[in-house]
Amino acid sequence: MSADTYRLIHVLGVLALFLGLGGVFAGGGKDGPKAPALFTALREGLPPLGLAPLVPWSEATPMLTTVRYPAGVDDRAFRGHLRQVHRIEVGAGLGPLAGAVFRVGLMGHGARPENVLRALAAFGDALQAQGHAADVSAALAAARAEFPSPP
Repeated sequence: MSADTYRLIHVLGVLALFLGLGGVFAGGGKDGPKAPALFTALREGLPPLGLAPLVPWSEATPMLTTVRYPAGVDDRAFRGHLRQVHRIEVGAGLGPLAGAVFRVGLMGHGARPENVLRALAAFGDALQAQGHAADVSAALAAARAEFPSPP
């Protein structure tokens, strides 16, 4: 095998990866909107619940959103409620952010409009269970506004 052939074969895998990612981020397809719409829908649905993303839009990744709790929310109770009542797992904050944030992944099966809406509704329920005001209807409306067609 020549050196040129080897370089071509070596690059084809990376090229396929980039083309695939381009398709994912372009949206559409049989599964509907992809990462940008889901990412935006999740972030737009947080404020009506009294939640806020930790990372600014310009620096955030669409696959993982770290969310700040409002003052007075018990992290373990919140995540426990999600797990026990809604069968939803979110990641805990780590290091200095432990107890102050939770992490939401939009990957694989979770990266679907219906799962983003389900998660937002569950977040609102978990907050309300601790006595915090959370406007679930407004959160779902804000998220649905980001989808090209209603899920």
